[in-house]
Amino acid sequence: MVELNLLNLFLQGIPEAIAMVAVIFAINNFQFDWKKIILIAVLQGFTIYLVRKLPLTYGIHPPIVILSITIYILLFSKNSFIRILIPSCLTFLALAGMETIVTLPILSILGISVEEASKNNLLWILMGWPQIIGLSIIAFFINRSNRERKESYAIRR
Repeated sequence: MVELNLLNLFLQGIPEAIAMVAVIFAINNFQFDWKKIILIAVLQGFTIYLVRKLPLTYGIHPPIVILSITIYILLFSKNSFIRILIPSCLTFLALAGMETIVTLPILSILGISVEEASKNNLLWILMGWPQIIGLSIIAFFINRSNRERKESYAIRR
């Protein structure tokens, strides 16, 4: 696992968390309250930062990420645990899929391994931004679709 430092946290971890929270908000058709989204993302970013500093067994990180983002969103919304958990899992799977689709070709083109890439802080941060952009685009289109559906429904009444 890549060592997360403060530069990674602020330039990759928190922006990635903002995009994840936005997707979860969009899936749940929550209004995009950016103050809440950013606050939840900052909490999530620092949680991930602290979890990565702990001597945990490999594979424990993803469930903690999913559970923590679910709990933080629950704290700021009045919804059921399962209504937040499912979109959290889906969003995490989308992120993991995008990381695989984007990272492997980049590593292949550069002719380096994951270990080598992770030692280059700037490269590692830049490699994370396509996923952040991808999640942001997903959130935008889901949110837009939700608004259009709501407007369409209001017109049909």
